[in-house]
Amino acid sequence: MDGHTPEGATAREQGSQGRALSPDSMYQMVLVRVELFGMARLASGCALLELDLPCDAALTEVTQALVGACPALRGLAIRTDGTGLLESYTLNLNGRVFVSEAGVHLQPGDTLLLFSSQAGG
Repeated sequence: MDGHTPEGATAREQGSQGRALSPDSMYQMVLVRVELFGMARLASGCALLELDLPCDAALTEVTQALVGACPALRGLAIRTDGTGLLESYTLNLNGRVFVSEAGVHLQPGDTLLLFSSQAGG
């Protein structure tokens, strides 16, 4: 064991500080903002969305909520089955950390940024 994961706890069961979460905290919902940039914003006509998400949301939970709130994102930034982002898109939490497939720990007032991971020049 590497000391990062308490015995018997998965990465999804840990908080942002690496401590084990209670089962109740894994299902607690938080209101977060999602800002759309680039083609996602232009094609959907949405610049900002607010979503209720689990405080420890898997990427699939985030993308499914995004498609539910803004169906135009399906096939544009989000896979057609809603289970993740297209390779050319990424999510960032509060402009500090990129969201991985494993998901993200969210707190009230957090902002997710959805934008293309490709830059032109």
